[in-house]
Amino acid sequence: MYKYRYPFIGSKAQRVPAAALPLISLAFPSLLIVAHALLASPSRLEAHAALLGLFASVASTGAATNLLKIGVGRPRPNFAARCWPDAQAPQFDARGVPLCAANAAGPMEARKSWPSGHASVSSSGLCYLTFWAAGKLRVFSPELAGHPSRLAAAGLPLSLAVFVAVSRVSDFYHHASDVLSGFALGTFLAYCHFRQCFRCFTSSRAGEAHAAAILLSASEGGEPGSSGGGGGDGGCGTSSGGGGGGEIGGGAGGGEGAV
Repeated sequence: MYKYRYPFIGSKAQRVPAAALPLISLAFPSLLIVAHALLASPSRLEAHAALLGLFASVASTGAATNLLKIGVGRPRPNFAARCWPDAQAPQFDARGVPLCAANAAGPMEARKSWPSGHASVSSSGLCYLTFWAAGKLRVFSPELAGHPSRLAAAGLPLSLAVFVAVSRVSDFYHHASDVLSGFALGTFLAYCHFRQCFRCFTSSRAGEAHAAAILLSASEGGEPGSSGGGGGDGGCGTSSGGGGGGEIGGGAGGGEGAV
């Protein structure tokens, strides 16, 4: 029981309250995406794709997190303080199931430790924003590699997600494994949704939306995914080359294709 005897500080004393999650994971990334759309004037379809991917990332992560919380039912580090307040002696039934006191502080919520919802939801929105910013700033593209300031700017949302995750351990609401699992879940789903909407942030065409590229190609009478006729398709690991690179495995003209 020593893992579950940490103090219960209450919701008002949390560093990042639950009410702030929608602002951190949705409002803040949406504001930056809309600001970029207004100032840099990309296509409306590209901004729509970015926002759609963001909301899908956060929504799918939140749904998966809640299903796992309910299904696993792991006690929080402050479970004993919530289940038996006022230093009451712990009680269990014949099967070893805790029998919480009548004045317990949210006993059902005290059994939703794994995975951390704060870590998963914040990382799903902020890591999505980091991937999107890394593409727009061309942080890892061959042409603009070696700009630490761009990498630092793109990594700011990631650092905020890490702060939110760490705060859950220091506030005694989650075990470290809960936070790591939630952060990994949110980051994975964020990357999946980002790649559905945008080319890989390490490619020579980083920051380009798939939907915008298809629309541009169709308007020019070309094949989808080959706007402008230059370089590879822009998948992860693609290096820019001469005109007309193939989509898979390379093609005529010297360009390397996506792997």
